[in-house]
Amino acid sequence: MTISRAANLDYDLADVTPNFTRDGVHNIGGAKLAAIAPRFTGSLSLLGSSFLIYLFLVDHRNKLVKVKNRILFGLCIFDVFFSAAFIFSTAAIPEGTPGVYGAAGNTATCSLQVNTNFQRGYFSNYCLQSYVLFLLSSVS
Repeated sequence: MTISRAANLDYDLADVTPNFTRDGVHNIGGAKLAAIAPRFTGSLSLLGSSFLIYLFLVDHRNKLVKVKNRILFGLCIFDVFFSAAFIFSTAAIPEGTPGVYGAAGNTATCSLQVNTNFQRGYFSNYCLQSYVLFLLSSVS
């Protein structure tokens, strides 16, 4: 009987970390793509969330009456910070980190990004999931 690799929980960090090398030579194209793609998608997410915040604030007396709209408004605010973290994704990584294109930060910027921006994004998703869980449990 063969056990698939997905069932094996003993992963080495090198197994799950993207490796942009081919035959021992850094693949700059893959590193550039991994650095630029989050900046592009983060910018689109930032624009979309900012537009939704604008729509909520223009007619806040009517739009923020329902709980689902207030939750969506809060998620948009959190998403602005989360999107900013993606825009500055590799820029916050310490300069000189091997295999990382666009690394220009230091350990303080890296820690700041991980400990504040990403946790805000995960917290907002947790809030939404909790709301849905409580909503579904109250229905049944």
